[in-house]
Amino acid sequence: MTASRKHEIRVGLATVFAIVIVVGGIIWGKGAGLGVSNRVVRMNFPNAAGLDVGAPVTLNGVRKGSVTALDARADGVTVTAVVENSIPLKSDAQAFLTMQELTGGKVIGVVPGKADATLPENAVINGEVRGDITALLSDLGNVTKALPGMLARVDSIVGILNAVVGTPEFKGQIASTLANLQSGSAAARDLVVGNRAAIDRIIGNADHAVTDLRAIIAETRPTLDTLLAATTNISGDAKVTLQKLQGTLAHADSLVTSVGMVINDVRNGKGAVSKLLYDETFSNQIDSTLKAVRRLLYNIDRRGFNVNIGLGGKE
Repeated sequence: MTASRKHEIRVGLATVFAIVIVVGGIIWGKGAGLGVSNRVVRMNFPNAAGLDVGAPVTLNGVRKGSVTALDARADGVTVTAVVENSIPLKSDAQAFLTMQELTGGKVIGVVPGKADATLPENAVINGEVRGDITALLSDLGNVTKALPGMLARVDSIVGILNAVVGTPEFKGQIASTLANLQSGSAAARDLVVGNRAAIDRIIGNADHAVTDLRAIIAETRPTLDTLLAATTNISGDAKVTLQKLQGTLAHADSLVTSVGMVINDVRNGKGAVSKLLYDETFSNQIDSTLKAVRRLLYNIDRRGFNVNIGLGGKE
């Protein structure tokens, strides 16, 4: 084999090795490593400023996948990513977009969730964009744009205040108000000084009235305590009387109930009283018995005990 042939073989092997290294690096960069089971995940964000295809998808700071596509919508961006199946994505999984480094791009962080159900294959995770330097600079730019208008409005307000306060009429009104306040204060001071003696007498009389009231309360307190105690005793006696009255009413109610039962029995033809009043046969039997008893007593009175007795017979 010639030297040129050997050289060509060496160049070819080096080229093939370089191609393998490049392809492996691309596969590794996209999170599709050899021997690793992956799944496709879609996420919705309000915006994807600074996010590029190939950006990492992390779990607790550890790279577990990469972004494969960005699709703009009218209300946001749908991000498609390939992540390892080792991430236990649940139905309540979340995602957030934040800055990877101060000078680097964006990274998507995944929060697996804590629900019992797993994330379906075609489900879309709702993501949020967290504040970073880029967002802060954007907000600062918006504030800077609005600042001239704000300053113009402030300057206009200051001008209006100067126009109102700087007029001679306003200054005269302020001076007049201050003079009136000073005059009123002096008049109030003179009033207090001129009536100091009367005010002192009023205060002294009020003090004496309070003292007398305390003395009256101290004198009448024993009487009030006795009256309250008597009232308490009367209340106790009244309670006992009410209890006795309740007992009497209960007995009266029982008596009325018994009388009602007797009357009901008489109306219904029950009992001896009802028979005595309404049963003619029973009345005749009682009358016959009474006659026999009278006849027995008559015979005993005349003949002694050795007599013939006939109950219910003729006389």
